[in-house]
Amino acid sequence: MFLGFINIFFNSIIKEGFAIQNRGSAADSFETTGFILAERQVGGALCILVTVNSDGMSSSDLRNIIERVTKISSVYDNYFSTIYLVFVFVGENPSNDVFEIINSGEVFERQKIYNIYWGVSLSDFTVHTNKLQPSEMYGIRLCIDNSLKALKRDDNMMYSKNYDQNIQFDELHANAEMESNLKVKSVNSFASYGLIILNLAITSLMLLLDATQHFWFEGAIIPGAIWGHNEYYRLFTSMFIHANIAHVISNCLGIYIFGTRIEKYFGKLNFFIIYLGSGFLAGIFSLIFTRGMSAGASGAVYGLIGAVAVKAFISRKELDGISAYLVVIWIVVGFIMSSMMPGVDAFGHLGGLLSGALLGYILGRGEK
Repeated sequence: MFLGFINIFFNSIIKEGFAIQNRGSAADSFETTGFILAERQVGGALCILVTVNSDGMSSSDLRNIIERVTKISSVYDNYFSTIYLVFVFVGENPSNDVFEIINSGEVFERQKIYNIYWGVSLSDFTVHTNKLQPSEMYGIRLCIDNSLKALKRDDNMMYSKNYDQNIQFDELHANAEMESNLKVKSVNSFASYGLIILNLAITSLMLLLDATQHFWFEGAIIPGAIWGHNEYYRLFTSMFIHANIAHVISNCLGIYIFGTRIEKYFGKLNFFIIYLGSGFLAGIFSLIFTRGMSAGASGAVYGLIGAVAVKAFISRKELDGISAYLVVIWIVVGFIMSSMMPGVDAFGHLGGLLSGALLGYILGRGEK
């Protein structure tokens, strides 16, 4: 059963982007070293997965492996901001020594090298973690859960009364598994690039014709024109009008970073729904809460950001290197900077962000 779990598990983590470091077969690796190493780089962080065959190992054996791997990882000190060492102790029945190590894990905080300890029991298909430490790291835990479920199916024990306590747990992770499949909907980013070119072209035309003021008066959000003359088209045209080159370039950069990911994982149609829908609703927020003229693609871009955050959170995966936590940091910093700069339509940004998050949730859940 042990090698069956290892084969399923390592096939899964390879799909998550991990690279196996040990040479030879899994059986040979465990026989000679007692553990298998796999690595995955995410931004400036390195995650090293250490899968240990804990059956028959003493406390000193387990500690030796931890020390050896920690020493190996120190070689990468100068290349990564953080190194996560995830030790997974696999056995038929985890020993007291394994539980002692798991319980000794330090509280999670950012360190240069941080050790995480989990235990996997193959006799009752359970995972043991320390409540003070992360219970998931770069998709490893999900791969463990799915591997255990596969073993249970093979042994015809999925619905055994002996495992009733795990049924709810399995159902939750079955849903997570469905949600975590980041299916590529578009193999190119033509829509995102097209919007970037369109925005740059309009701004360039405005500057070449020295008609920036004219474009703003004719297409920007002006409360009096909308409420007094029913010029609701401004809620759309305002998305393509910018004050200057710096303004349009910053928004185009947002389309490039977040729009290409939305287009890839949501598809082109949903990309336009999120972009234009968020921009439109951002315009409504501006119209209601902001006094004066406003324009720009910022609301639509914040909609893309909100959709990326929701997709990453629901799928529990990164969207080509962007995680939900990274997006939250981006949003917080963006709003702080906006509050410090005069003339920035913060309400429009907020409206776009909320609209994009809602549309991302609806369209992202719909693919299930």
